[in-house]
Amino acid sequence: MERIKLIIVDDDLASRNQIKAYLSGNSDYEVVADFIGGKAAIDWLRDNETDMVLCDMQMPFMTGIEFIQILRVIKEYIPVIAISSFDDYDYLRGCMLNGATDYLLKHELNTDRLISALDGTKQKYQIRPENSNIVRRVGFCIQDSALFTAEYISRLATEDEIAFKPYNLYPVAIGPDYTAGESMRATDYADYQKEILRTVMDISAQLLGIEYSYLFFQTPKYHLVLLVGFKEQDSYLQMMNVVSGFCDKLRRRMMRMLDLTITVGLGSPGLDIKQAVKLAQRMDAMLEDTYYLGGNRLFQVNITQPLDYGHYTPPPRLWQQLDFEIVNKDSDGIKNVIIELISELERARVPRDEVNTAAAKAMDYLLLNGYVTTDEIEQKLLILSRYPTFSSFQEKILEFYLYKASCIQQKQDKAYSPVVKTAIQYIERYYASDISLETCAAEAGLSYTHFSREFKRETGLRFVEYINHLRLIRAKSMLIRGALGMKEIAEKSGFRNYNYFFKVFKEYEGVTPTEFIAKYNSES
Repeated sequence: MERIKLIIVDDDLASRNQIKAYLSGNSDYEVVADFIGGKAAIDWLRDNETDMVLCDMQMPFMTGIEFIQILRVIKEYIPVIAISSFDDYDYLRGCMLNGATDYLLKHELNTDRLISALDGTKQKYQIRPENSNIVRRVGFCIQDSALFTAEYISRLATEDEIAFKPYNLYPVAIGPDYTAGESMRATDYADYQKEILRTVMDISAQLLGIEYSYLFFQTPKYHLVLLVGFKEQDSYLQMMNVVSGFCDKLRRRMMRMLDLTITVGLGSPGLDIKQAVKLAQRMDAMLEDTYYLGGNRLFQVNITQPLDYGHYTPPPRLWQQLDFEIVNKDSDGIKNVIIELISELERARVPRDEVNTAAAKAMDYLLLNGYVTTDEIEQKLLILSRYPTFSSFQEKILEFYLYKASCIQQKQDKAYSPVVKTAIQYIERYYASDISLETCAAEAGLSYTHFSREFKRETGLRFVEYINHLRLIRAKSMLIRGALGMKEIAEKSGFRNYNYFFKVFKEYEGVTPTEFIAKYNSES
């Protein structure tokens, strides 16, 4: 009878010899190779086959966790049992995160404990020693969307390539609420998502055991679809209780082990493979609703309505207004345009991809005016695209623009003394009201005449000229946007009436408000 083959990776010779002694003469398991470090083991595994790996966690040059991560690339389905001298939670968490099936302490290890761990792994992975190409038969994971079909799954099951019964199924959709990973490169972030999914699969395997058949589908959005197969005599109530209990335990363990919440969608019990695949695909799409509804949810697909997504194309005049505000270094105007853009995107419940496209275009205007670099934009957009919810995206893009607006404002203010800066801040806050030179002088703590002289010397404009200049910037911004009538624009920009607004506009700009917007549109 063929024995199950395993290798040992441990820099401690005594430990390797002890494990081999425990298995000496065993009829089920044999050690076919042992290695002093991870690199030598990886090189051997590229050309050879084994059924299991026993790996030390604390080794020089390559740690056990690093070894597991590399092994997952070249031999994805080989089970790894971690062994360590340290009863350390971080080691345990790292092992589980990277797919270790068990964690053994060297000082507690004996023949019975070792055989128990090997037997548990053999049952969990349905390892058959006569098959040199080890496949994760229980808990098989499909990663190609084109293969997640009833026909493909039925063929694998019929030909006994996987231990799965394609009937009496209960689909479950699992979406980890990933963190943004702001410091991660794109490849590192993808690896992080894959590691989380592996952890979900390993915890699921522990919870489901060998009583039920099941398989996974890893979706392009880094969700998991789980199809759980029940026995023919199992009732719908029993199926629902099993799956409900599984989901509760999975959510608790994910929080305890990884400090990560998950969103779970529950399907219907007792489906055939065609029904299950079709429903699972719909459930996976509903996990995207987390973007607006938030994570850490449990929903029943049959009683939960998917969100209706809309489209919002920002009008050209909004972009023109943003460009105008940036060119004129108007921090308040910049903030107002971005807030309006975000509000409209949320109101329409625009899909995530379109939200990211709008954010990219908004940042292009900062780039055109020299306030950001191309690399800075690419990095920021990469991070924004990772935020799991619209509210977190909104918070971060507002934070980014508020910071950029404050930098622009600081460049504006740096040439002014504290006294004049205080007056300017007061004017910018109350420009739409009836403010006077005397009011600003009192706000700045200077006499009327002293303030008037200092203000003109530092700004180059008389007090009235400065206020009119600011009010005209606000008026031109509203004219560019074109959402308000002339009288309302005059009022909102702080002019006493339309006639005075018309007079000042013509005096400063050389054209009427109507001529200005016609000229601006023709040049844009």
